[in-house]
Amino acid sequence: MLLLAQVLCRQIAEKFFVELDWSTLSGWDKAYTYRTGNIARVVVDALTNPTFIPSLGKPLTEFPIHMIGHSRGASLICEMAGYLQQKGIWVNQLTALDPHPLLYDAPVRVFSNVLFADNYYEKNAGNLIQGQPVDGAHNVNLTNIVTGEGSGLAHSRIHTYYHGTIDLNATTDGDGGTIQTSWYDTTLTPSRPARNATADIPHFDSED
Repeated sequence: MLLLAQVLCRQIAEKFFVELDWSTLSGWDKAYTYRTGNIARVVVDALTNPTFIPSLGKPLTEFPIHMIGHSRGASLICEMAGYLQQKGIWVNQLTALDPHPLLYDAPVRVFSNVLFADNYYEKNAGNLIQGQPVDGAHNVNLTNIVTGEGSGLAHSRIHTYYHGTIDLNATTDGDGGTIQTSWYDTTLTPSRPARNATADIPHFDSED
């Protein structure tokens, strides 16, 4: 299955950034065949394999883990956390972005090996695809804050919103989405967190 889902890994300083491109599997028409629980098992097997990156000499899961997933990807990373729990591996942070599992996908849930979970979602009226709150996570409701107006579908723009909290100087997410300053304007209603008060979670850098 990893032949169909491309795994890209790059190292910056002492951190590894692993990108799972499963776009060929994540479409609605493939949801029955490629369920998030099945994909999660395969990915975790790779990440816990000490020969996955031969030059490293140890599994990637020996480093602090922060997993981020959008839409069906939120279901995927939650199931990955579950499989990591079975192997006795902690997850420092799990971030769900407008989670939207499909019928045969695993539910979005927080396993006990996750030290911190946050979730950013919207339920804008009239949207065909909406996110959902997640029990056990720090939920940030972006309904009527991150909308589709001027920047595409609201569901797609939740990851654009989160990108803006990582790179405070970014004006786009590099994927066609425009970051709106109003999303982080604390003087507006409904209330919303400031741009520099969202993604700064201490668990990610913890070695404990």
